[in-house]
Amino acid sequence: MQTTWDQALDDLEHELDLVEHALATGEVGGLSTQPWSPPEVLTRIPQHLIPRAVGLLTRQDTVVARLHEATAELGAELSYVTSIDDDSTFSSADAARPS
Repeated sequence: MQTTWDQALDDLEHELDLVEHALATGEVGGLSTQPWSPPEVLTRIPQHLIPRAVGLLTRQDTVVARLHEATAELGAELSYVTSIDDDSTFSSADAARPS
């Protein structure tokens, strides 16, 4: 089962690399829409892989926090753009109204 766990951790690390790259560059192509999940095996993770798994979990927590921050920032920017668009729509309608 070691190979299964090795591969699962490799997959998680790869997903984290992709998300970190997307956060750094804004390029979201290639990101998975499926959440990572541990392998469905009957054995526990091998003892020697626990430090790597803990490190990846810490890294995953950091990436998730950064994603929440980026989502909040994007939401604020979209709200601002929408408010400007709404203001300009009303201004244009007011300008087109005969006096």
